[in-house]
Amino acid sequence: MARHFLANLKETQLHQAFRPTETIRDVMLWNTGSEHQFGRMRAVRDGEWWMIPAVIWHFLDDTISTVIFSAFLVVTPIRLFREGFTAETSVSTGFLCA
Repeated sequence: MARHFLANLKETQLHQAFRPTETIRDVMLWNTGSEHQFGRMRAVRDGEWWMIPAVIWHFLDDTISTVIFSAFLVVTPIRLFREGFTAETSVSTGFLCA
């Protein structure tokens, strides 16, 4: 059942839940043919000052994503060595290896 569901998803559709500013860019691109440099520092440098909140949001989004991913990479092996092979550490290790 999961295979049939995932077979019909495109990669960009799957990533939309995890990258909100990129999703807005995609929607703008699909609807207007241009992303209008939404959330890009280049837009602010070109004088579009109203993009500053979107740029800050994009930076915070990337920062939070990087911190969570780094914590997952670091904490999973630490838990495995500290707690040994339990059900929780086995699942975390499986996700890490996948």
